[in-house]
Amino acid sequence: MDFINRSMSIKVHPINITSIKKQNYKIHGYYQQNMVIINKTFFNTFNIGDNHSPAIQAILNVSPESFYKGSVVEINDLEETISNYITHGAKIIDLGGRSTAPGVAPITVEEELARVKSYLTKLLDFLDTNIIISIDTQYSKIAEFCIKYCKERGFNVIINDVSGLRTDRKMTNLILDYDVPLILMASNQKPGDILSVNSIIENLFNNIIDLERKGYDLDKLIIDPGVGKWVPEKTYEYDLAIVDNLERFRIFGNPILVGISRKSFIGNVLNKKQPAQRFYGSLAATSIAVYNGAHIIRTHDVNRELQEMITMAKHIRKKPLLIEKEGISGGLIGCIKDPLEGRYYQRLLGVTPAGSRIMDKKMVTKLILLKNVTAPQALVLKQEMLARGGDAAIHKDAVTTEYKKYDKNQNCILIGTEKQLYSLINKLNGQQLELDKIGLIVKEVLEKSREDKFLHSI
Repeated sequence: MDFINRSMSIKVHPINITSIKKQNYKIHGYYQQNMVIINKTFFNTFNIGDNHSPAIQAILNVSPESFYKGSVVEINDLEETISNYITHGAKIIDLGGRSTAPGVAPITVEEELARVKSYLTKLLDFLDTNIIISIDTQYSKIAEFCIKYCKERGFNVIINDVSGLRTDRKMTNLILDYDVPLILMASNQKPGDILSVNSIIENLFNNIIDLERKGYDLDKLIIDPGVGKWVPEKTYEYDLAIVDNLERFRIFGNPILVGISRKSFIGNVLNKKQPAQRFYGSLAATSIAVYNGAHIIRTHDVNRELQEMITMAKHIRKKPLLIEKEGISGGLIGCIKDPLEGRYYQRLLGVTPAGSRIMDKKMVTKLILLKNVTAPQALVLKQEMLARGGDAAIHKDAVTTEYKKYDKNQNCILIGTEKQLYSLINKLNGQQLELDKIGLIVKEVLEKSREDKFLHSI
């Protein structure tokens, strides 16, 4: 076949959901979709994803114990507050009757239900049915009442469980029975008790696979990495790392929700002890979250400033690209920054666990700058990297031998996958010319690149 002369019509364009056939299917029990982009439609009309402006989820806080007292809505102010939310772009109202702030005395399920019921019944009396209700609860009794009541009144409902379905084991069956969308937050034993980005990714992966095996429709899933000081060990560095690495959560192919507003990590950075002082810090962090790929913003502050911040950040973020040709499409995967998500991304594509572990370190290329090395060291590093399928960029004088042999005046760039770099480290161990020292430096660079607390400390 003459591929050179054959007429080919190839389209390269920003992705538009209307121009792509959605293809979802399962391979080896794992869920797969077009994972270059994220676009979902909830309730047939509500679109969330890369092709749409981030949705604002307005917090309707009815818990007097809340860490941010200024966000608690009195029932007599409900209609005015909600009207303001909707005027400024809120598409989801998130109703919660229990504070999850550290150190707050717990309330009973009955008390939480009473709070939620009193506000929900009044809320639906005046709210338009095109506004989605999300219920912030960890308990099946409350979730079931709200699902039934909302459906009776013609409202669509999402369940927002910050415990990741851990607190009440009946929640999973409830979600399955009523087939409702779920906001799944990364949690282990207690809400938000997972620290590092890698651990959060691992937790979400395991929970998503568990839901898929139980028959849950993953098209209805929204993921929440869990920003906030949920437990004392969750210091501000971990929250900064989540916002910084938000794009990595795209590997799951589901909309990403973040709850940032007024949280303690903002106060730590700006030295603002009171949540009421953290408005501008919240806006800045929200802008970065949107730029890094957030699709839903859960916030106390629904106003013009937030709308403009979201719009600006969204338009600065580049659109994903897709190349299509007669039913076959291809696009760049930009969300894999660490072998861990490379491994899980492969698993979601149907690659075997063993195969994904073999290839994960091949999926991430690193560029490591070494300064003040000698020309012989640079030449050895280039030779060893080439032998492993990588490379090293070195000064021209080192290649042509026009140098002072042992002067430490050379800089070089190691170019390789983590697999190649770790192989180099092993090779340099115990070698002369201080190559073993270089190996230790390269190893520490790779290890420190995964330490959220180190990378984001003030």
